[in-house]
Amino acid sequence: MEDRKELIKALKLIKETCKSVSSKECDNMREFGNCPICEILGDCTQKEVPEDWIISEK
Repeated sequence: MEDRKELIKALKLIKETCKSVSSKECDNMREFGNCPICEILGDCTQKEVPEDWIISEK
């Protein structure tokens, strides 16, 4: 259960980080390969989000 809580916290941090960056800045970060989220996940979270990534508050 603790692992799930940590995963939810990490996904919320990723979501907030992506929200805090303007789309222009995000495009530049992806273009130049210096997006920390892409670096960690190997992909951009701004594309279609998989159903199981949706965080529900319980």
